[in-house]
Amino acid sequence: MALPLIVFDVNETLLDLETMEPVFARIFNDNSAMRLWFANFITYSASLTVAGCYVPFTDIGAAVMKMLADTRGIRIDDSDKKELTEKFSTMPPHAEVPAALRKLRAAGFRLFTLTDNLLEVQTRQLTNGGIVDLFERRFSADGVKHHKPSRQAYGYVEQELGAKPSEFCLIA
Repeated sequence: MALPLIVFDVNETLLDLETMEPVFARIFNDNSAMRLWFANFITYSASLTVAGCYVPFTDIGAAVMKMLADTRGIRIDDSDKKELTEKFSTMPPHAEVPAALRKLRAAGFRLFTLTDNLLEVQTRQLTNGGIVDLFERRFSADGVKHHKPSRQAYGYVEQELGAKPSEFCLIA
């Protein structure tokens, strides 16, 4: 029996979202702002998916950021927006991730990613983290204009790799 194809989520699973917390804390004067933003980000992404609407992940993140700021009477200036974009696209991997991925590769597993991020954002994140070459291929839900957890997002990877669902292990 062949080893399963391992498909990783990227944000939080591989990359350390907590590294964004200081920027959010400074802008919002609230240490919990980043977690509130991310929770709403995921909620709106899922809601749009259930409603059958596709909006690029970066646009959802920006809209949720604006809503959070507006409800608190905070104006996010262009330099803050630029810093947040830069931080999101350069989050480092969790400390244990590079070695764990190398062990999986050495054991013969084929590694892939599937994220709601645009492919160029994901590529920048993984390149910055020094782990981009550990993945055989990277997928974005943007490829089918359906965010996770839609069946279309996962079906896209199955179709592209010519594999059945039973041949995958998803890690998120």
